[in-house]
Amino acid sequence: MNYPVYTPEDSNMYTVTIPDGADSGEKGELFYVEMSSLLAGLSSADAYDLATLVACMQGLLNRDGPRMFVNYFEYDTFWFNFLRFEPEQLLYGYRLRRIGNYTELLELCGDFIKGQGLVLWDPEVPATINAATTVCGVDGYLPVRNKGAVHDVLLAFGAEVKLDMSGMFDGSVSGSKKCDVYLWTIENYMDRTNPHHMGYILDGDSWSAEEGYYPDLNNAFVFNRDYLVAESCFVFDLSPWGDELPCDDPDQPLGTDLDTFLKIMQASYENREGKGICQVHGFTPWHIKYTVYGGKGSHGEVETEWRHAEILSRYDCVMDADAAGYCGLSNCSLYRLYPLKESYQNSDAPGYTFENGKAYVFLYMGDYDAAAWTTRFVPQWFTDPARGSVPLSWAFNPNLSERIPMVFDYIYRFKTPNDYFIGGDSGAGYLNPTGLFEPRTISGLPSGVENFTEFCRYYYDRFDISMTGFVIDGTTSSPESTIEMYSRFSPDGTVFLNVVGKGGKGEVGGMYYKRMNMDIGSIGITAQELAEKIIYDAHPRKNSEFFAYRTILLSPSVIAEAIEIVKNTDPNIVFVDGYTFFDLMEQKDKQ
Repeated sequence: MNYPVYTPEDSNMYTVTIPDGADSGEKGELFYVEMSSLLAGLSSADAYDLATLVACMQGLLNRDGPRMFVNYFEYDTFWFNFLRFEPEQLLYGYRLRRIGNYTELLELCGDFIKGQGLVLWDPEVPATINAATTVCGVDGYLPVRNKGAVHDVLLAFGAEVKLDMSGMFDGSVSGSKKCDVYLWTIENYMDRTNPHHMGYILDGDSWSAEEGYYPDLNNAFVFNRDYLVAESCFVFDLSPWGDELPCDDPDQPLGTDLDTFLKIMQASYENREGKGICQVHGFTPWHIKYTVYGGKGSHGEVETEWRHAEILSRYDCVMDADAAGYCGLSNCSLYRLYPLKESYQNSDAPGYTFENGKAYVFLYMGDYDAAAWTTRFVPQWFTDPARGSVPLSWAFNPNLSERIPMVFDYIYRFKTPNDYFIGGDSGAGYLNPTGLFEPRTISGLPSGVENFTEFCRYYYDRFDISMTGFVIDGTTSSPESTIEMYSRFSPDGTVFLNVVGKGGKGEVGGMYYKRMNMDIGSIGITAQELAEKIIYDAHPRKNSEFFAYRTILLSPSVIAEAIEIVKNTDPNIVFVDGYTFFDLMEQKDKQ
C-alpha cells in the first residue's frame, strides 16, 4: 500500500475528521464499551471484577475478528479514530453498539456470557485469577471472583459455573497455596497455551489489608488481560528472589516462589521445543510486591527488574515491559488484528562529514520496550509541534508490533525526515543478551544466541532498522562475544550500558559500538536542566568527540528547546541521529 502524503497536522487523531461511512455497518457490528460509565458507582472490588470480566470477554470476542472495543484511557479515542479515519482501516464500516451500564452489557453480551460459562477464582488464593485467565484463554470460561457482586449478578442471569477454584489449593504439593496454583496450571494447561507468548502480571491480591481493594485499575493490569486471553497465554505472578519470603505468601518454604518461577520457565521452553523466542508481557509489580517500595521486600525496584530479566534471558524469553505508572493497556486483542505492510522504510541519514573540534551527540528516545508505554505516549509526542525540527532517534522495540501493530503503521505513515527508528533495549525485546551464551547459569540450557539473532533480524528487516540504541546486560559488562552477536543484525552500530575493556567504544565484526555516557533525563525534566547536563558532559570534550545519552519519555518540545540552549552555549556540539552518530565514529576511526 502506498500512503498519501500527510502534513504534521494530519497525525492528530483526536481532531481528525471521521468519514460518514465509518459507521455504515457494512462490515458488521462492534460493541463499544464506555468503561468509566460502566464502572461508575461500583466499589473497588466490584469495579475490578467487572473490568476483568469485560477484558477477558473481549479477548475471546476479538480472537478471530473485531467485535469489541473498550474506551477507558484517554488515548483509546486516538487509536479508535486511527482505525476508522480511512476506508482501508480496520474498523471502518462497523456500526457501533454502545455499552455503558450493566443492563446494556447483559442485553448485548448476555448470551455470549452464558454460552461460555464461568471459572470462579478464589480471593483467599489471589493467584487463582491468573490461573483463571489462563483457563479462559484455553477453555473459554470467563473469570469471576467467587461470591463477589459480579458473580451474584451473573448466576442470577443464568450463567453456569464450569470450574470453581475455591478450596482447590491447600499448599499440599509445594507448601504454598499460591505456588500450587501455578504447578496445577503447568500440569493441566501449559501444553495448550501459546508457546511464544506468556503473561507476567499482578494477581488478584488486595492492595491493602482490606479485601478487594484496588485503588488504581490503570496499574492493576486488569485491561491487559484481553490480549493474554486472545493469545491463549500462560499467566503468572511470582517473586524472582529465593533469598527472602514474598510479602504475599510469607508462610511458604523459603525459595518456593523462585522454584515455581523456574518450573514455569522450563515448561515454557519445552512447550516450544527450544525453538524461537517467547515474549513475556508484563513487568515486576514493584509498586505492590517483591521490592523495598512500601516495605514489601529487601531488594530494590531496579534490582528486582534486573533479576527478573536475568531469569527470562536464560530461557530465551524477552520482556514486553509494561511497568507500573503506565502499565495499563486495553484493546490489544483487537489491535493485534491490524494488517501491517510487508516492510517499512526508515528515514535516510543526512550524510554528514566528520569535523575535528566538534562534539557529536546522540539522544536515545526511550523507553519504549513496553506496548503500554508506547501506545500511551506516541499520541502525545507525534502530535507535538516540535517534532521534525530536530533529529530524534525513536527506540520503539519492533517486536511490539505483534501486540500493537497499528502504532507501527502510524509512526511510519507520519514520520518526518528527522524521525529515525532504532532498536531499543535490548533489540527486539528486553533481555540480558549475555545470558543467551553458554554456560548458562540458572537454566543450564543450550545457547539461545541463534534464536535471538533470528528473532531480531526478522523485525529489524521488516522495519528497516540496523542500529540498536541501548543494550542492558544487567550487572554484567557486555563481552566481545555479545557485541559480535549484535553485529549480525545491528550492523550500523550499538550502544551498550556497559562493555568489557577500557575506552568504552570500538569495532567488532564491522559494527561500531559505544558505551552509553549516562541517563540525562526522564519525563518532568525541564529543557534547561537537560541542556545543563549535556553541556557539563560534552562541552569539555573529555578526550572524546562522541556522546550517547539516554532519555526517558521526553517530548520533542523539551528536546528541541534543550538543543537550542546547548547550541547557544557551544555551537560545536552537534546533535545527530543514531545512524549518523556511528557513521561519524567510523569516519573518525579511518582518518
